[in-house]
Amino acid sequence: MISVPEEGAPWEANEPDIMAGEAAASRVLAKRRALGITQEDLAQAAGVSRQAIGAIESGRAQPGVALALAIARTLQTTAEELFGERREEELRVNADEPLRRGQRVVLAEFGRRRIVRGLDGAGSTSPVPESAQGIVAEVSAGVATVRVLQGGLPFERTVLVSGCEIGLGLLVRRLDARRAHGLWFSASNRRAVADLAARRAHVAAIHGSKDELKRAVALDSAAGSLGRLRRFELAAGEAGWLVPKGNPLGLRGARDLSRARARLVNRPAGSAARALLDAELRRASLDARRLPGYERELAGQLDVARAIAQGFADAGIGSAAAAGVCGLDFIPLRAEACVLLVPQACMEHPGVAELLETLRSAAFRSDLEALGPYDARRIGEEVRSSA
Repeated sequence: MISVPEEGAPWEANEPDIMAGEAAASRVLAKRRALGITQEDLAQAAGVSRQAIGAIESGRAQPGVALALAIARTLQTTAEELFGERREEELRVNADEPLRRGQRVVLAEFGRRRIVRGLDGAGSTSPVPESAQGIVAEVSAGVATVRVLQGGLPFERTVLVSGCEIGLGLLVRRLDARRAHGLWFSASNRRAVADLAARRAHVAAIHGSKDELKRAVALDSAAGSLGRLRRFELAAGEAGWLVPKGNPLGLRGARDLSRARARLVNRPAGSAARALLDAELRRASLDARRLPGYERELAGQLDVARAIAQGFADAGIGSAAAAGVCGLDFIPLRAEACVLLVPQACMEHPGVAELLETLRSAAFRSDLEALGPYDARRIGEEVRSSA
C-alpha cells in the first residue's frame, strides 16, 4: 500500500503505508462519477497525477490530509464524508404509506420534507429491482426508522416521477447516467396528480386527449398548497386496442368483443385508458359488467401489454409504444398528448433540474422517437397557462 503525496510532490508508488479502506475508495469513485468528473479533471484540481487518483479509487493508496481536503472540495463534500469511518445512518421519516420492517425503500426530499416510498410492490415499474436507498428498521405510529444504505447518490438528488406514460422509463434511466437518480412509479392521471398534491412525487405525467388534459390540469386546484404548477411537453402518441400478434380473434373494435368472447384487461378508474375503454363500450352499446376481464385492473400500460403478450388476456387499451415494446398488434383509436406537471417549488430541486435538462436532450428525443411512434417535435417546451 502507498500514501499519495501532497500537492506538488512527485508521485512515488513504492513506499508502503496504511491501507486505505475499500469503502472510502468506492465513495470517491461513486461521488466522482455522480458529478460527471473524470479522473483527469479531479487529478488536475487536486494537483496530483491521474495515476494517483486511480490508486485512491482502487484502494491501493490513501491521501494525506491536504490532498483529502482538495479531493473533497472538488467533489463538493467533506473529507470526513469521503475518507472517515462511517456508520450506517438511521433516519426517522413520517410514513405516508404502509411500510413494514425490512422493506426496501427509496428516500427523497420535497423542499424541507423527506419522502419515503416502498420499492417492493406494484408502485415501481421496472422489471429489474431498483437499488434501494434504505431499509425499514422499524415502523411505529406512522413513523418509519430507515437504515440508510451508503455508496449511492445522496437522496437529496433523487427525483420521483408519477404517471403511466412508458416514455418516463427512458427518462429516469437516462438520469442515472447524470448527476441525479430518478424513479418512476406507475399511476393513473388521477393518482399522479394526487401524488403531486401529497408531496409523494416531484413530477407528475398526465396524458390523453386535449379535453382530458384540460380536465386533468384543472385538478391543479387539488394541489393548491403546492402553488404554481409548471407544465412541459413530453410527446404526442396514439392510443388504441392492444391485441396479440396476428390478431387471432379478428378484433376490429369494441363491437367484436362479445362475438369473439374476448378476455379484457383494464386500467384503474382515473386513467386515460379506462376513460377511452368506457367510451368505446358505450359507443358499441355494450354492458361492461358482462365482458370477461373488465374488472381486472392493472397498474400500468406495460402491465396491460404484458398480460396480453403472455396470453392472460385478448385485448386492452394502451399506447402504440406499449404495443411495440411487447410485440403486439395495435388498432389505433385516437391521438394523445403527454404533459409533465412540476410544482414551482420543485424547480430548484437538483434532480428535477437534471430531469428537465435530460428531457430536452437530443439523445433522449431520438431514443423516445425510436421507442414510439411518438411526435416529439415540441418535447421540453413549456405549456403556458392560457394554452
